[in-house]
Amino acid sequence: MKRNDVSQDQMINYVLGELSSRQAKKLEKFLVADPELKAECDQLRELLGETTEIMKRQEGEWSLGAARHLEILGQTKTTKKFDLSLFLPMFFTRTRMVELGIVLVVLAGFLASLVTVVSGRLKSARVKQAKIAMAEMGKALDMFYTDCGFYPSKEQGLQALLEAPKKPPLCSGWGPDPYIKKVPRDPWNHQYIYESEGKAYVLKSKGKDGSEGGSGEDEDISSEDL
Repeated sequence: MKRNDVSQDQMINYVLGELSSRQAKKLEKFLVADPELKAECDQLRELLGETTEIMKRQEGEWSLGAARHLEILGQTKTTKKFDLSLFLPMFFTRTRMVELGIVLVVLAGFLASLVTVVSGRLKSARVKQAKIAMAEMGKALDMFYTDCGFYPSKEQGLQALLEAPKKPPLCSGWGPDPYIKKVPRDPWNHQYIYESEGKAYVLKSKGKDGSEGGSGEDEDISSEDL
């Protein structure tokens, strides 16, 4: 066997272990006699070894299976060189994953700020809703006062707007229709507090926490502040 008789295919097949034992032994004898050709063979073996090691390390990250591994080695054997295009799908897949991660981070930040804004507006809307409801009940109480000459007592409460009081003070001019359809509850599902001595009244909501005092959504709301 002469140097010109050794093709690149034979060298690649030798490195990959695809030569028969007879052919491999014959080539090995020639490599011993030709240090330059042996150096080329060792360089090819090192190159293929590094490629295999890189692919093994990246296998989990890029989901590169055995079929893909053999495809790249087969392409190397056929073309005598590494084809970068074989790696491009994996590269772009990884790139898309990075881009997707960035988009998700930005989206998460946007949603967090949106939740904060919506939550703040929702709290403000509940307070406004309570004030509107109290103003509407105030109109009904004024109509009651016009017909009866007094506001319902604390004991009669807002129920006196739904049906004529059966206990003193009585109202002969009540109605004839109810002044409200039902006694509402505040936006936090608490009963409105009604206080009156006949000539004036006060409606209150104790806010979200349902107790005296507080700030923000927990702050008390009074008809005297409308």
